[in-house]
Amino acid sequence: MDVVLEEVCRRLPHGGDHESRKYVAKKLMQSAKKGNVTLEGLRPVATRAFSDLSRRRPAKDETPHSGTSLAARSTHH
Repeated sequence: MDVVLEEVCRRLPHGGDHESRKYVAKKLMQSAKKGNVTLEGLRPVATRAFSDLSRRRPAKDETPHSGTSLAARSTHH
């Protein structure tokens, strides 16, 4: 789980804030408790959680209607 968490959080500025990392980790743990414990199985869970974060809230320096999502910004590095 740690490997997948680190992989997905690399997409976030500075590796992600505590709340973002906590959200992704929670989703990974829920999936692992159901028996999904391989890297290949957990990566899509982390990616979905990352997408959820990107859709749910704007970055701190953006307004909700700015039109640039966190995911869109993070893929342009």
